[in-house]
Amino acid sequence: MMNPYQLSAERKLLGCLMDKFVNRTVLLTQIPERLFTGNNVLLYRAIESLHKAEREVDVVTVYKHLADAGQAHVLLEGIDPDAGLVSNWKTYASDLHDLWKEREEARIMEELAHDRDIPKAFQRYQSIQAVESNASESSAHELAKDFLANMNEVREGRRRDQIYQTFIRPLDNICTGFKPSEFILVGGRPAMGKTLLALQIAMNQAMADIPVVFFTMEMSADQLTQRMLSNLGTMDGAAFLKPDERISTEQYLTLAQKADQLKGKPLYIVDLHQANLDRIEGEIAKLKAKFGIVGFYLDYLQLVEPAKIDKPKPKIEQMTNISKQLKAICKRQKVFGVVVSSLSRATEGRADHRPIMSDLRETGQLEFDADKIAFVYRPYEHDKNAEQDLMEVIFRKNRNGSLGIAQVQCQLPYTKANEYPL
Repeated sequence: MMNPYQLSAERKLLGCLMDKFVNRTVLLTQIPERLFTGNNVLLYRAIESLHKAEREVDVVTVYKHLADAGQAHVLLEGIDPDAGLVSNWKTYASDLHDLWKEREEARIMEELAHDRDIPKAFQRYQSIQAVESNASESSAHELAKDFLANMNEVREGRRRDQIYQTFIRPLDNICTGFKPSEFILVGGRPAMGKTLLALQIAMNQAMADIPVVFFTMEMSADQLTQRMLSNLGTMDGAAFLKPDERISTEQYLTLAQKADQLKGKPLYIVDLHQANLDRIEGEIAKLKAKFGIVGFYLDYLQLVEPAKIDKPKPKIEQMTNISKQLKAICKRQKVFGVVVSSLSRATEGRADHRPIMSDLRETGQLEFDADKIAFVYRPYEHDKNAEQDLMEVIFRKNRNGSLGIAQVQCQLPYTKANEYPL
């Protein structure tokens, strides 16, 4: 069964080939038929045939070509020729090339198990290795032109800059918001409020009509919904534990009204009890194709299952590979990813309990892969003279901004975080 990312990538490449502004002759050499599967092969062949016949290539002509060939059952759903040449088409082509190699290698193993012809299998394997993707390279000039063209569209107001704010001013003053392809790590010790902060930012962005998805692996969807309603209604979360005793009819009606604030807002919740990153990326690709999500939140890192091949390996190797895969997903999908992570107990043994990057558990790879690393710390937990509602968000790494500490008001009972009142 084709995974959602593969389906989305194939359809985006077909849309590129149907774009009337591209040099289709060149593009057909860089996007070969072998990258496609199933009915998408028939669509590719229809585009190629029309082009060779020097005929117009669009949705109407492609469908007519298919119908004339007795292939009217092939749907063009998900193909948008008017979307323009997607900036990451080379990434899609390179990824699909790798998937093609995996399919070919699987066929070789099946044939080898059947006919035991080792020389033939070796020869076929060599021929696969000789076919390299030619879609991964870009000249410096080409990249510079694309960058300037995109920047000019933003400068002239024809396109909104792709920086997604957190809408918590102290955070935005330091981190400037999140950009596509960024991998952002939010770490903290238990009960410091790291999930609270991630959920608040996700809700803020959705309320501003920025489509995001929140993957909850620790809490159930019901528990997360309770936190959202507590936030919207400014109601103590403890009241939800005994609603028959602690929530009056008037409070219930108020909550129902507050819940309507979520109507039509692009916040999507995915409840995953156990999942590896292939499953998570599949969900991201599906939601991106369906709802246009630009970012994801993952709560939390240590609950992600390692890939099957990594399960026998030590924990440090598993987490190293998970870190690399998370960065790759953000780049492939062109979305920002905010990943919540727990920290080691090392903070407890220091005079200054504020986390540092070496407190990240299991692997140092996260320090290299993450574009932004922010730690959540509430001084009150170690100093009862400190303000009880003060949360420090400590930026220890920020590839596109400055470092520093953002002071945030954390209202734990209401699962709410906002600018700290000075």
